[in-house]
Amino acid sequence: MASRILVIGGTGMVGQQLVAASINAGHPTAVLVRPPACDDPVKAKLVDTLCNNGASLVYGDINDRESLVSAIKDADVVISAVGHTSPELEILKQMYGPPVTRVTVYGDGKHQAMFVNEKDMCTLAIKAIDDPRTLHKILYVRPAVNLCSLDQLVSLWEKKIGNDLEKCYVAEEELTGKIQASPFPLNFQLAMVHWTFLAETLEFEQITVSNDASDDDGVEATVLYPDMKYVTVEEYLDNLK
Repeated sequence: MASRILVIGGTGMVGQQLVAASINAGHPTAVLVRPPACDDPVKAKLVDTLCNNGASLVYGDINDRESLVSAIKDADVVISAVGHTSPELEILKQMYGPPVTRVTVYGDGKHQAMFVNEKDMCTLAIKAIDDPRTLHKILYVRPAVNLCSLDQLVSLWEKKIGNDLEKCYVAEEELTGKIQASPFPLNFQLAMVHWTFLAETLEFEQITVSNDASDDDGVEATVLYPDMKYVTVEEYLDNLK
């Protein structure tokens, strides 16, 4: 029998993808919503779409312990997709909106990072729920096809739009200073940028994955689910043009 799944934050960008992936996988899927959300026309439309696609609603609030405990008691698995709200949107525009004239490059642009589309990440999260191989493990998602540096990413985008972008380089010291001076959650967002593009982490090209896809702490999704087709960086950029 498929696990009953409750998604908290199911009306957000990632939350909607989690709900869709859960329903598509055949899980009875519920979404925790606050009653005021239905008074907001935009949120009400999202809620209607989720329900029409097969999700059920559970009313509650993550800041109300009693309602939260009541909401989760009928679920086998609870997934939180609750994010942050922030008035400082410039970094989000930089991260999620495609540049047309200039682009910020952190560090020297050579550090490689792994890019995974949120839809693929949500599909894998749902796959892992009833997979005993993932129990008490970190699920690593490292599709080699999406290993890319900022320089490579910018170059690829320039080719697609037929235009050279002005590069604004931000040194690590400058970014670190912004992290220290910024309030939450902007400092957290900037810290994630630093960790992704500047931190001295293990280089991905040095990572090898054994045939059993597992170590003491984690499992590798690309080995556990070899038939999974990932949205590539190039495919994602094609959809932005």
